[in-house]
Amino acid sequence: KNQTNAALVLDPPGGLGSLRVREWYDEKGNDGGVPPPGHIRLRVLAASLNWRDLVHVRHLRPKNLPFIPCSDCVGRITAVGPGVTGFRVGERVCPLFFPHWTSGRPTDPFVLSGALGGKNALLGGMTQGVLRESLLIDEKHVVRVPEYLSDEEASTLPCAGLAAWTALNGYEGKQQEGVKEGDVVLIEGSGGVSLFALQ
Repeated sequence: KNQTNAALVLDPPGGLGSLRVREWYDEKGNDGGVPPPGHIRLRVLAASLNWRDLVHVRHLRPKNLPFIPCSDCVGRITAVGPGVTGFRVGERVCPLFFPHWTSGRPTDPFVLSGALGGKNALLGGMTQGVLRESLLIDEKHVVRVPEYLSDEEASTLPCAGLAAWTALNGYEGKQQEGVKEGDVVLIEGSGGVSLFALQ
């Protein structure tokens, strides 16, 4: 029997008034047993909202619905599939905003191409998001959460935190050097990216 779990789903015709909490079948074939090879199952503990999430809820076309919003969350691993070696049950992890960017400055523009979909599609953008009780995901598309961060704190890092880090550090695909000691940085606004950059 296929397992379902509660999710906040944007149903047709779209817009804030079309958000409903309802059961959602996991499109990856989650049957409640052992996850597929290379995958882990998370119990979502906290999620954070970004401006892009509101844009999606307000402007997704009916042909793209139903849809689960949001890209950023923290979850605790409840099951691991065959071949998973990097994680164990009980650990807290965050899904990556860019699924193929795991560390350092990216050298291949492919890792930043997720907004366009395809193999690097973003959660809550081109693929179903994280506002659900349970999430099945490839182990390569998550990172471990440091113990000193609460669930709520860590859930804010994947999108806004990464955007601020990239703005300050640059990335090799654009031959940007990044900020150096003594540089002056202008931070505009008071949104999530600005606040992360300030810190």
